[in-house]
Amino acid sequence: ADETGALVGLFTLKDLTNRVLAKELDPDTTLVSEVMTPNPESVEPYMSLLDALHHMHHEKFLHLPIVEDGAAKGMVDAVDVMNATMGDGEEGSGGWRTFWEQTMDVDDDESETGSIRSMGSRRSKQSKSSKPASIKEHNERSVARLRPKKPLILAAASSVLDVSKAMAAAKTDSALLTGDNGCLAGIVTSTDMMRRVVAKDVDPSTSVDAIMTKKPKCVRMEDNATDALIMMMDNHFRHLPVLDAEGSIVAVLD
Repeated sequence: ADETGALVGLFTLKDLTNRVLAKELDPDTTLVSEVMTPNPESVEPYMSLLDALHHMHHEKFLHLPIVEDGAAKGMVDAVDVMNATMGDGEEGSGGWRTFWEQTMDVDDDESETGSIRSMGSRRSKQSKSSKPASIKEHNERSVARLRPKKPLILAAASSVLDVSKAMAAAKTDSALLTGDNGCLAGIVTSTDMMRRVVAKDVDPSTSVDAIMTKKPKCVRMEDNATDALIMMMDNHFRHLPVLDAEGSIVAVLD
């Protein structure tokens, strides 16, 4: 906000990674105005939470400034809105489980064809087989149905600087990191870059395995989609690695 309280820009953790660390700028001397997103879209405080969530999903926003009478009043992010909409704890998880399962009961051909793994052949084979309905339902509600995206995968021996540059180039806020054996060893996010690098004045030449989250929780493509989403909500995960049946990295949920 400027001196009058009017909203003039938005600066996120992703901006910190992609526009500061990746470009080797000094966080101590770089002005926020130089790296922020100017004049971001905003909403008024009387918008309903569900409308805000829909708007953020449609526009692919993770953060939404709140403005009233021209003055910045606050900001919400997608996870805050989701938690506030359904609550938290056991009751909230149950609410989300019902919501997501009802959503996945609705046929969505466009969503299906957009999956990172084509489910068409699998469904065709299932329709011709005599598999029990419970097995078919489980497959149709698998993590693959959620269309997890292609992950950025780098070696855990890479430097923080190289990882931040790769994240900026891929326009993502997370990277999955592998050990010498090629298996998943950790994950690093824009939040990690802020809390474990910038805030602690860590040299960007440091190996990323020193600041990554080691042995992160993950799911497999065939796991239940609702269970995966509930895991993310309950643990406040913004990113969840996805493995195939052999344990190889294939995607990430965010």
